[in-house]
Amino acid sequence: MTQSNESKTENGGQGKRMHKKSRGGCITCKIRRKKCDEMRPSCQRCTGTGRKCDGYLSMKIDNLDFSSTGSNLL
Repeated sequence: MTQSNESKTENGGQGKRMHKKSRGGCITCKIRRKKCDEMRPSCQRCTGTGRKCDGYLSMKIDNLDFSSTGSNLL
């Protein structure tokens, strides 16, 4: 086996390392397409760069009441 083949088998054949994807990042980091650490009230990326952290969107579907609006759609 050659040395290049050995290095491929040692890391499982994967060339890219996996990373945790931020799902609830602040609006500023999302606009800038930067990884947000999701600290509240201001993330460390915004604080460290002197930007205003525009906060976070809350998209909880659990709190919506669909029972009254469903009859109006028909």
